[in-house]
Amino acid sequence: TTFVRSVDLDEWTQRQVDAMRVGGNGTAQAYLRKHGFTDFHGKSEKKYKSKAAQSYRAELAKLVDAQAAQRGEGTPQQGNNNDHTNNLLANLELADQQQGDALA
Repeated sequence: TTFVRSVDLDEWTQRQVDAMRVGGNGTAQAYLRKHGFTDFHGKSEKKYKSKAAQSYRAELAKLVDAQAAQRGEGTPQQGNNNDHTNNLLANLELADQQQGDALA
């Protein structure tokens, strides 16, 4: 299940904003390529459940935690931060699907 979060209509936590700022399509694709994943036109499920994607989620969570620490915030519970990075990857998956539909 994926969803789209509106910049104008939805509320964002600072961690979600940080995840979008340091993550995103370009960053995710570069990371996946660097870690050996090259099948960007295949099934989205394969891409987002790959070992490279799991590693990206962990790295993104660390970057988001670092941004929060710079603001003087404590580290959230593990599951909470993973939800934010999983949501980011779900949004990236949806964007890929929409791009594929537009090209078809």
